[in-house]
Parts: sequence; structure tokens; C-alpha cells
Amino acid sequence: MAISQKRRRLLKAALMGAALPTVVNTLSGCRGNTAAARCELLGCALSRDGSFAVVGADPSGQPVFRLPLPDRGHGVAAQRREVGTLGVAFARRPGDFMQVFDYQRGVTLSRVRAASDRYFYGHGAISDDGKWLYTTEGKRQTSEGVIGVYQLTAQGR
Repeated sequence: MAISQKRRRLLKAALMGAALPTVVNTLSGCRGNTAAARCELLGCALSRDGSFAVVGADPSGQPVFRLPLPDRGHGVAAQRREVGTLGVAFARRPGDFMQVFDYQRGVTLSRVRAASDRYFYGHGAISDDGKWLYTTEGKRQTSEGVIGVYQLTAQGR
């Protein structure tokens, strides 16, 4: 499978961000209307110090924000710009968190723990209208796969 150039730039941005974690953490996020400030790419990253983060990058792959995650992240889902600016980073399977953030401002809004009888598989999707989050989850006792359904609000959940 070929890696897209956008994906390659995001991975490069995530690695570059690892070299400057304090600088990247102080950036204002994907603010403004200029092309350079626009957040176009989202992904999870591992820092050189061993910490985990969700990273937003501009169209050229330069990081514009870096938000800490409590554990290893995997997939990211985001609202379309036409309906909102919420993003969700998912823990790697079997994970127990998803983190809701505003990709326009580069700020964490909430962290949601999996129900005690479930875990996250690391992926999710947001409905076209931006109101619903669908997650891939598993039941702890049986490993049966289920779809979690969550309502998104301006506060993140």
C-alpha cells in the first residue's frame, strides 16, 4: 500500500514536533484564515521522551498544535469544517479512552473513558451533520465487536 504525500508530511511533522515538544505545545493551534495557519492533517504521534500526542499540521505538514494523550493513540476522526471543528483521537486497541479536541483552536475539550465492560478498537467516524460519533468497540468478556454511538456537542460530548 502506497503512503500518500499528505500522510508522509504528517508523519514528518509529528516526528519534528517530537524534537520541540515545549515549543509545539505553546502554539495557538489551527487559528486564522491564512493558508499557513490552516489545520489540514491530524494524527497521533510518539514523542522522543516516550509521551503520546495528537498532532495537527498545516497543508505543508508543519505542526500547528500538539495535545498530550494519556496513552498511545491510533485513529483520529474530525468534523467537516462546514459543520464544526471537533476532532476525536482514539486509544490504540484495546484502549480505554477517546479524547475530544477542537482542531481549530488546538485545545483539548474532554477525555471520555470506555464503559467498564468495553474497550475501544482505535477507530471512529463522525456523521456528515457533525452531531454523532460512531466508534468501534469490543466487549471485555467476549471480545464481541460493537458500534458505540455518542452525541457530540460544542463541549465535546
